[in-house]
Amino acid sequence: APEIALNFYSQLLLMKFTEIHTSLEIANQAIEIMKQSPKTSFYDACYHATALIHDGQFITADKNYYSKNKKLGSIKLLKDYS
Repeated sequence: APEIALNFYSQLLLMKFTEIHTSLEIANQAIEIMKQSPKTSFYDACYHATALIHDGQFITADKNYYSKNKKLGSIKLLKDYS
């Protein structure tokens, strides 16, 4: 299994993701998400806020989070991602 993990990690590095650091803008948007959707974690809200602000997609396997927040946009369920 370690060889599979190394291969997977190598593939991720080749994708050249843009790294975005958390900012006050992202934190403020995350707080707004949390206010609209009680019991949402700051962690999930930050990822979603980052997608909203930077015109990206938050891809989640959390069906509960998705159903509560899909109206905001910039979110897809992992099972629907291709």
